[in-house]
Amino acid sequence: MQFQLKLRFRRKLRQGSGSQAIILGAGATRGEAEQRVNYRLGRRDVLTRSRNPVKFCAIIGEHALRHPPCDDTVMLDQLRQLEKWAELANVSIQVLPVNRTYSPALEGPFVLIEFDRTKPVVQLEHYRSSTTITDARDVGDYQAAADVLRCAAMDTDASAAFIAEIADRMEQEQ
Repeated sequence: MQFQLKLRFRRKLRQGSGSQAIILGAGATRGEAEQRVNYRLGRRDVLTRSRNPVKFCAIIGEHALRHPPCDDTVMLDQLRQLEKWAELANVSIQVLPVNRTYSPALEGPFVLIEFDRTKPVVQLEHYRSSTTITDARDVGDYQAAADVLRCAAMDTDASAAFIAEIADRMEQEQ
């Protein structure tokens, strides 16, 4: 099981065009951006492989859906892709509304990776680097935070409807 909290789109769910626009916007060269996009698309493929696809739970902050770091055409494509991802049996997408009080989401994004045969770990991504947390107590705190966030977020059906509503509105405005 893999749990991911992002207040912006999780890279694994983002389409190549959205990733490339963001990477280029952060100052990478076109070659670097293409290399990073290809790497991320490969990671994404573990969700759709026919044999034993990875279970994936994403919690996306409402703000990321309403105020994207890319143009509207790219964002509309991203939203439509999220709708498709949400239809997969192994993918769960929830939206965390901005009208909530304090939650662990305010502490920053994290990736909780749980395995069948080994201990879970937490991945933290920063501006230019990342780190992995393996300490059992720290990982336990992130597991508890993930539980809190799952409860605070919209359920998967309400999240899918919310994403579709934003996409439909954006489409009408174009």
